[in-house]
Amino acid sequence: MRFAILKGACGFGDRLQCLLQAIHYAHTTGRHLVVDWRDPEWSHGESVEVEDYLHIGEVQTMRLGAFLTLFKASRGQLSVWPSPWNDRMTDPDFHAYIYKPEYNHDHSDIIRQIAAHESLDFHHDVVVLPGIGHRSYRFEDFRRVFLVGWITTQLKRFAAQQHLCRAHYDVVHLRGGSKVWAGGKVKLPEITAQIGARWPTRESYLNEIHNRYREVVSGSCSDLVLLTDSRQLGESWQHAFGCGRLLNDTFNTELSGSGIHQIEAQVLFMRGVDKRRINYEMIRDFVVMLNARHLVSDGVSLFSKVAGQARQADVQLYRLTGLP
Repeated sequence: MRFAILKGACGFGDRLQCLLQAIHYAHTTGRHLVVDWRDPEWSHGESVEVEDYLHIGEVQTMRLGAFLTLFKASRGQLSVWPSPWNDRMTDPDFHAYIYKPEYNHDHSDIIRQIAAHESLDFHHDVVVLPGIGHRSYRFEDFRRVFLVGWITTQLKRFAAQQHLCRAHYDVVHLRGGSKVWAGGKVKLPEITAQIGARWPTRESYLNEIHNRYREVVSGSCSDLVLLTDSRQLGESWQHAFGCGRLLNDTFNTELSGSGIHQIEAQVLFMRGVDKRRINYEMIRDFVVMLNARHLVSDGVSLFSKVAGQARQADVQLYRLTGLP
């Protein structure tokens, strides 16, 4: 057996892109796909595997726990690329060094070439795909991704409660993360400066998004859902334009870094918030965007950008019917 190990990092948009790349690579090479999302932006130490949220079909897979047991039992007999991962494979704290060059070796081009049958696959037993940097992916691989039962059950109940039916509502996505005036930030100062120059104030940001919304929606304001990582930002929209409804999110009252996914475990623990619930709401919001009649965003957020691209590829993941 040979394996492709996807290590997790960043927000849900990045995560999905890297998952699609890993699915394509594993499908082409016949490797077993193992998804390691133990990074703190997805898991806060609890025993959670990607299979608790998603099912991947048409590709051979192995749950992370089973793979780690196998890897430990192999006693170094499995060859690994890039080689530094050999001594770190079972370490849950890979977030601390995943960005170091020796752990990714600018992998994206060679993985794309292998997946496209333009190059031979590695001879190694285990190939690690760090979920960072540039990645090549195909939205057609979304047809291999399915939501597990407890999530679809929750989505059905949620759609009925909120009266959400595919193509009968619009979505505006407002991202506070990365906006200094909203309490967010990004790691790279140049990106912060670019965002600050484009939207120096909350008002300038809201006005631009509202103008985009009015360009795609004719006539009176339709049923508009506001998705945001900052409830204050959503309430500012409602006050300024008199339209839109906010969903009853578990936690969107404060930001850390570029979004809710970066809020530390201790903060959520003190607030009595379950990280698993936060992850579900990210998936829920992504599905809400996929099912909307129109989706309007700032064009910077990768979360809504990936959703917009998936919509163009007619990806649904789950069809909201608004029925009990």
